[in-house]
Amino acid sequence: MSKEVIIGKEYVFSVAEFNKDLSNADKEKVEWAWKKEGGEIQYFEKQGYIDDQGNVSKKISFDKNLAGEKVYVMPFLEEPDPSVSVIIQVLTPVLAKEILLITGTEKESETFGNKLMFMAQTVREVKVNYPDQKYLTVLYYPDDYSSEQIGAFKEAILNFNDKTDIIEIDTRQKMIDYINTKTIDASINDRELPNDDNDIVQIGTLKIFSHGMPSRFTFGLGWPIVPVEINNVDQEFNKTHVPLLQKEAFAADAELYSFACRSGNNSTARSFVGPGYNVEYYPINPRSLITTTKFFETRAEAQRFYDDKNSGLIAKAIRIEEVPTPFEQAKPQESLAQDIANHLDIKVYTYLVRSNYADTWKDNGDEIYKAQYEYYEDEDAHNPLNPKDWVRAYRSSGGWDEVIWNPQGAYGPVKAGYTPDGLPRNLYLFTKDAEPVAQ
Repeated sequence: MSKEVIIGKEYVFSVAEFNKDLSNADKEKVEWAWKKEGGEIQYFEKQGYIDDQGNVSKKISFDKNLAGEKVYVMPFLEEPDPSVSVIIQVLTPVLAKEILLITGTEKESETFGNKLMFMAQTVREVKVNYPDQKYLTVLYYPDDYSSEQIGAFKEAILNFNDKTDIIEIDTRQKMIDYINTKTIDASINDRELPNDDNDIVQIGTLKIFSHGMPSRFTFGLGWPIVPVEINNVDQEFNKTHVPLLQKEAFAADAELYSFACRSGNNSTARSFVGPGYNVEYYPINPRSLITTTKFFETRAEAQRFYDDKNSGLIAKAIRIEEVPTPFEQAKPQESLAQDIANHLDIKVYTYLVRSNYADTWKDNGDEIYKAQYEYYEDEDAHNPLNPKDWVRAYRSSGGWDEVIWNPQGAYGPVKAGYTPDGLPRNLYLFTKDAEPVAQ
């Protein structure tokens, strides 16, 4: 009966007995060979060793090219003989899919309701979609979360799936290394060889809960009191980093869902109007060198305005320019989502607009859910801009230096937001070298 082995694992083989007494000097002369069933005898380059118990042994691992093969391992003194061997069945690895959830920081809007929204949505994913997933990993950026908040986050995840690996990361590089190698330092590629269960683990689904900017995952985004971006560049993933991802880390039918804002949008415009026509003109006179534009839905309207301006002596029209659709202006086929889909040849789902996390705590009066609310002290938390949130924060916890949490995770999922104005609010599917498709 053959023994089963897994590719890439090291096994120790020992000579069970000899047909005659041998001195240690003779034992040191023992060589080793192997052959596939039906194949030619191959010789190992190095001899074995004598272990502490005096056994003649050799450490052997099996290459992936031997997957599914029956192999004879033969120690010998003169000539190898398959009849004096151990028979090994090299197992064929099983491709297994990992679910990877990435949770960003919340420094941009540290309010009563917003502070723990990324964590809450991650917990909801585990609860709703992956309670029985064998390979489930959560990567989280810890910035500005207290140890108490992180502890509650981990406890909630493990309550719904106690097999989850929860890993703290603080840089983009650690995230990339984990995606590529299943380790955060790339010291070994655990996606390349089977694990102890004979599974080769590839990413099947990746979901991102984080802040985002057009064509950027801003895992470390924050704002001070004035509206100037504070962004931890070591925690940002943008289009320049896409080539660092290894396609081999993903299953053939892998999917990525980004719930970061505007991942499918490559424009920083705050609003979009179109299709139509812009007429550029001098609102005062040409000598002022001051120009402005006026939008018209039809070419005929634009032409009338243009002609009217050019019929006078003071104001002059300069040109008529066609304005494409808001979708075309957003340039989704130049976005981060499209680059990822092209590079990895996977499906990418995301929005062109900002993501809306407002339903995170929208409990619809569910008394069972409401009974489990918790509140954590947070000196960084500040007064929400929305007056309704302000009242809720104060009445619920006695002040806005508290943040809300529920060990059941978010009540409702992330949905499309309303800005930038003019863009479609659909979830879009991006695939390799194809125009994004509204879902």
